[in-house]
Amino acid sequence: MADRTAVDFPERPQRFEVVYNMLSVRYNSRIRVKCLVDEVTPVESVAHVYPAAAWYEREVWDMFGIFFTNHPVRRAPALPPRRKSTPADVPPRQDLRRILTDYGFDGHPLRKDFPLRCAPPASPRLQPH
Repeated sequence: MADRTAVDFPERPQRFEVVYNMLSVRYNSRIRVKCLVDEVTPVESVAHVYPAAAWYEREVWDMFGIFFTNHPVRRAPALPPRRKSTPADVPPRQDLRRILTDYGFDGHPLRKDFPLRCAPPASPRLQPH
């Protein structure tokens, strides 16, 4: 998989096109696959087939707000052996954290309905003292 992105068409009932760009170096060929989705329908993750897709899925979620089901679970770091409690009793969650915007950012900036003139305020931790 060479790339994964999305395109926003707000006038359509299925507003988003999720675009998969595939490249075969061995056969010197490219394939583009497009998947049409609306704002509430999740897309199945392909990270179990293409591990690098996990990063692209996080980017598409951050920029467009498209949710991916069965996205890889965020793994907790290994704990020292002397510690009795483990994070195993914590239910796994998908790792769709923001990667290009701040965690306190509200909205998805590549949507065509994102306000350009009145951007959301910056996170309090980014404001000067």
